[in-house]
Amino acid sequence: MRKMTKRSAIVTGVAVAALGIGATAWAASWLVTGSGSGTASAAKIEKLEATAKVNGNVFPGAKTTITLTVNNKNEFPVQIDPTSFVPKPVKVTPAGAEATTCANNLKPSAITDLKIIKGDGKVPAKSKAEVTADLLIGDLPQECAGKSFELDYDFSGTSAA
Repeated sequence: MRKMTKRSAIVTGVAVAALGIGATAWAASWLVTGSGSGTASAAKIEKLEATAKVNGNVFPGAKTTITLTVNNKNEFPVQIDPTSFVPKPVKVTPAGAEATTCANNLKPSAITDLKIIKGDGKVPAKSKAEVTADLLIGDLPQECAGKSFELDYDFSGTSAA
């Protein structure tokens, strides 16, 4: 049998101590498992509201801009779709025979192009934002000359969270 040197004794002692600590730590660890569940509620969808202002007078072939102030009451941002604008019947003033003819002949083709030009058309959650778009006027009946008209419209957007 070999005689153990001081150095060998120290190395052997450290190795034995390390093995003992590792074995104790492993023996003291318990495997713990579990399971769980959760619930979520979907946000309510609120209708968007907007007011629009056309910059300048309109006439056939006019290129102008329209500024919409969109109110988004939803908990999430909304991306406005500029191709979704659908005009409703027009109210023309002052009243009279020409106003009636203007209103009856004014077609959705009066607005031929609407492209968002300012920003990306995104309206943040629970806020108002301005969306500016190019507006190209197409067919506008002669009877509409000198008249003012109020145009109601529907439009849509998609959640942009």
